[in-house]
Amino acid sequence: MSAVSTAAAGFDGYVDRIVRVVRESGENAAGFYRRINDFSEAVRGMAGYSGEFELVTANVRIGGNAVNMADALARNGVKVKLIAAAGHKVFDELHSDIELLSYGVPGDTMALEFDDGKVMLADSSGMRASIISASRDGQIRAQIEDAYTEASLCVLANWACMPEMQDMWDIAAGAVNKRNDSPLVFLDLADFTKRRDVDIKRLVNFIKALSGRVYLGLNEKETLMLAKRLGYAGNGLSSSARDIYAAAGCGVVAHAVGYSAFCGQSGEITVKGRISENPVISTGAGDRFNATWCWAAVNGYTMEDALSYANGAVYQYVSSGA
Repeated sequence: MSAVSTAAAGFDGYVDRIVRVVRESGENAAGFYRRINDFSEAVRGMAGYSGEFELVTANVRIGGNAVNMADALARNGVKVKLIAAAGHKVFDELHSDIELLSYGVPGDTMALEFDDGKVMLADSSGMRASIISASRDGQIRAQIEDAYTEASLCVLANWACMPEMQDMWDIAAGAVNKRNDSPLVFLDLADFTKRRDVDIKRLVNFIKALSGRVYLGLNEKETLMLAKRLGYAGNGLSSSARDIYAAAGCGVVAHAVGYSAFCGQSGEITVKGRISENPVISTGAGDRFNATWCWAAVNGYTMEDALSYANGAVYQYVSSGA
């Protein structure tokens, strides 16, 4: 049994449809777009004309940053309380060590998979209505407070998906800030391209006010973009992590293809990993990294070893899908 006795995770939930985009179709097999740039050029060529792409669905599965992290933590032996928009049969696939509080309808994501990344097309309208209702429901608020009062690992995920997610984060933060101990608090913003500068400013103030051992998890794009939105150059992963730490005051755990980096009170470090030559999936890879790093960090791994362990978990996931 893991030394992480309990974890709380929230608050998104998606049905992920993993698809490939057909580039050419023959009698016996289809050839897929392998590079995002090639696909984007094909889309660009349709401007003024319109057109059609054929999609092949490889899998329909549970999705969402909190959901994927909870599932990965449970696979490492952690008892997880997951608060999510999980009103769909696909969530029957969740690991048995997850105690699920489903508060409504999930979002729907079509994940276009390529060898060099993914394009996520998300419809969050149903989940938005669920979040608005849940944040005003006294019973659900109490359940969130209980979960984040007791857990040794507190995960707040997918701030970026909609402004209303902040209300759910505020409920959890209120519980964390009343605690007398120092839980590990892990924040996963997700892709915040659409969020306003005023939202970013409020987010930084939110992070500064959090109690506990607070860490911010970001992928390479998010790390560079957040540094730039905070007024820094945003030229490299390590330097951007350093700038974000200076601005927000929390540890920054950043991952990129083939390596990861940390900057925080204990210093800074970059750790190389492996790059899969034949990736089978990238959707959920960042969540696997974050969950593995959290498990290692709470279980007393050094920062170098925690990053290395997370790098290895991502390599295995991207290469095998498991």
